[in-house]
Amino acid sequence: TLARRLAVAAASLAGDTPDTHHALLTLSSQLEQDIWRPPGTDGTWNNYPVADGPYVYWKNAHPKILIVDADARRVLRTLTVQGAPLSGTGMTQDGRRLLTLQRDGTLTFWDMATGTPQRLPFRHQVGVGLWLSPDGTKLIRSANGAVTVLESATGRELSRVRGRAAPG
Repeated sequence: TLARRLAVAAASLAGDTPDTHHALLTLSSQLEQDIWRPPGTDGTWNNYPVADGPYVYWKNAHPKILIVDADARRVLRTLTVQGAPLSGTGMTQDGRRLLTLQRDGTLTFWDMATGTPQRLPFRHQVGVGLWLSPDGTKLIRSANGAVTVLESATGRELSRVRGRAAPG
């Protein structure tokens, strides 16, 4: 990455000192997203890397999601969210689909290659725990002492486990 190349170049110019070694270790361990951010974003934007894929930048009250190649320092795609502001996002493990949750409970899958949205035919209660399975075929919801597994395409309940209160 650029950060590692810069660290090596700086070390070669500065000479062999303890400070140079420390700077080299610090810079070479930095993620590219910590060094470069897309134009118009700052530390208030949420971001996370996708395994072997792009970075995703989003902000709750902002209608756009940026899909970024931080190593190449460019925005690959901009997704525009219609309707209510974002409440959260999740990515399939292969990085091919992004799930967005809006404050009104709208759930949408986005195809990362094309940017095409597919709104799910059911809503989710914001503030209730929601997780995406690695392959994106299931949603796991935690509410009212129960964990429910839903089919992500339809919202059909696949299983439910009720918990018991711990003895106190």
